[in-house]
Amino acid sequence: MKVYVVTANVMDRDEYRDYTLKPVDRWHPYFTMRERVADQYGEYVSIMGVYSTFEQAEHRWDELDREGFDVLPIIECVVDANCWKYIGGYAE
Repeated sequence: MKVYVVTANVMDRDEYRDYTLKPVDRWHPYFTMRERVADQYGEYVSIMGVYSTFEQAEHRWDELDREGFDVLPIIECVVDANCWKYIGGYAE
């Protein structure tokens, strides 16, 4: 089965993650958890939706673009039924 993944740059949109680290923390010189995680894992890129048709994904992409997100290209993946359930989808 094919699924289409829509991702976007959520920098400055997830302020709840921006809590301060303690100065004695082993992650110094980062001052916030967001800075540390973003540097290591690219945390600012987030999955914004997983869809069963390209048209659904394209519609979501357009919505995010209108809202001002930096939207990345739609990713097409082939998955089995178990992976589909794991990522939160449903069979149509």
